[in-house]
Order: sequence, then C-alpha cells, then structure tokens
Amino acid sequence: MQKLGIWLVDTSIIALYNNGNKPNNKVMAQAINSSWEGYTKDVIQNSNPEHVIIIGKGVAKSIEHELKQIVGNNYSVIAQPNAHLSHDEHFSNFKKYYDLCV
Repeated sequence: MQKLGIWLVDTSIIALYNNGNKPNNKVMAQAINSSWEGYTKDVIQNSNPEHVIIIGKGVAKSIEHELKQIVGNNYSVIAQPNAHLSHDEHFSNFKKYYDLCV
C-alpha cells in the first residue's frame, strides 16, 4: 500500500475503546473533533491527497463537512469492518476499497 501512496491515518489520535467497550457518543464525538482540529485536519491539508476514505459513519458525521472544504467531493464513506452488515454489504465495501486503492 505504501508503494501505491496509500496512507492510513486515524482521525482520533488516541484509542477510544477500552477492552472492547466504546465510550458514549458524546465522548466519542468530542475526542474525534479534538483530534481532528488539533492534528488530523492539518495532516490532510498538508498531504493534499487525491482521495480520502472515511471509515465509519460516526467519524464521517464528525468531520465530513470540514473534510469536504479540503478535498471537495474526493472522499468516500465506508462502514467500519466490524459493522453489522450482510455478507453482500461487506463484500461491496471490500470492492469499493479495492477499486479506490488500485
């Protein structure tokens, strides 16, 4: 992936799950927004990517408006790999990742 110029950057600079337990939505949004404003937004702006894939609809909800100002419509939103989706939906997401990355 590195040879193809693909980076993986987590929106949150800290781990938010504790032994599999997820914080409540308010705490999650605050942590994501703080990380975005304090670090991740600058990384995206400075790297000037061709395309961004947001993994997780909750993450997208937190950063999508500002990300759109940076990259326009050059982004995609895909559900988290552990989302409760059908086999067909997971396969569709896999194909979307593949098509975007090759």
